Amino acid sequence: MNLDYVHPVVNTVLYEGYKLYSESIAATQRPRWTVGGLYPRPCVPAGTGAQRSCMETQCLVTGDQDTRLEVRVRFLHTVLREIGTLATPARGWPDDAEAPEPEFRFSTGDEPATLLSRGDDEAVERDLKVVDCPLGELLGLTRYHTFSFPAWRSVEPLRGEDGEPVGAIVRRQKPIQGRASVHLQAFPNQVFLVTVRVENLTSVTREISTNREEAARQAFASTHTVLEVLGGEFVSLMAPPEALVSYTMLCENRGTFPVLVGPEGHNRTVLSSPVILYDHPTLGLE
Repeated sequence: MNLDYVHPVVNTVLYEGYKLYSESIAATQRPRWTVGGLYPRPCVPAGTGAQRSCMETQCLVTGDQDTRLEVRVRFLHTVLREIGTLATPARGWPDDAEAPEPEFRFSTGDEPATLLSRGDDEAVERDLKVVDCPLGELLGLTRYHTFSFPAWRSVEPLRGEDGEPVGAIVRRQKPIQGRASVHLQAFPNQVFLVTVRVENLTSVTREISTNREEAARQAFASTHTVLEVLGGEFVSLMAPPEALVSYTMLCENRGTFPVLVGPEGHNRTVLSSPVILYDHPTLGLE
């Protein structure tokens, strides 16, 4: 999949999707990385619709069984970054491989805003190729792609003017697990319905399931799906040809909005994201 021509739009959705929301929604102080977030299933209150553990894309392709379909799922995996001072002596650390790692003291909210920090979020991009095959290989099947990323931690020393460590930047990432699936249904006149489902299957404790901030650290943030075909075309769900309107009415999209991306007339790529866009969007967002 060559996304050079759509990367500006795709990455805007990935990293800055919250800017596309109205100021009134932004005023709710939505967490930076949770636009389009898929939370672990136990963290989603039943019947509220406030959060999701899965999203589902449905769109139409015209082509034949030799038309090649590639589906990628992309999201951000958050990293908690904390800056702390040394709570214990740091003799030899970190230059001496045998020196024990010292303890660090982080802010509780009462300390002055100096070296201490309660934490901020960074993120790692996750880019998953779910399928890349002819449509004929998908007919009558559901192709599953399971994935997981383990917990991770790093410590970066902060040194004073004398070169001795005075603190550290500690980064932590929590584990996540999930599954993406692709299903294909054939209609008459060489029309195919593609369904892509993304689920957060991460196991969490009861304490995390009731703590939105902690749950967000095991969410798939800014989740979106990119689909591309060779030897066929996607059908616009916003302005479909009259002969295909009845087919588009069969498409149900949950938590996401698929649109054509790329230059006008290029109907080979779809971006399905939690942000409402028009077909062939551009970056006129100043």
